[in-house]
Amino acid sequence: SPRSVAVPARQAKGPASPGRGAGDGEDCAVCAEDMGSVLVGRINCNSSHAFCFECIHRWGTQHENSCPLCKDAFTRIDKLVPVPPDAWVGRLLSGDRPGPGGEVYYVGG
Repeated sequence: SPRSVAVPARQAKGPASPGRGAGDGEDCAVCAEDMGSVLVGRINCNSSHAFCFECIHRWGTQHENSCPLCKDAFTRIDKLVPVPPDAWVGRLLSGDRPGPGGEVYYVGG
């Protein structure tokens, strides 16, 4: 029978490094505000930088879609929703997979 295992949710880190994104007390490079509790936008520049969604959306329309940090061109902004620090992500472990190689995840606070 399936069993549920709770593991701490991981928050993405700040905007200046590849693979990083929303939250965790990092500041937006455009407005210098803390991104810990706002909707964040990650762009598809070479470094995958992230900023406040509203800031990078406005920046992209005013600066020919060049990243404020690395100046690479970007064509897409992905919205990242902040994860509360006390949230838990649980993974349902089962011999009966829901799909080919799939796992079921849920988020709760």
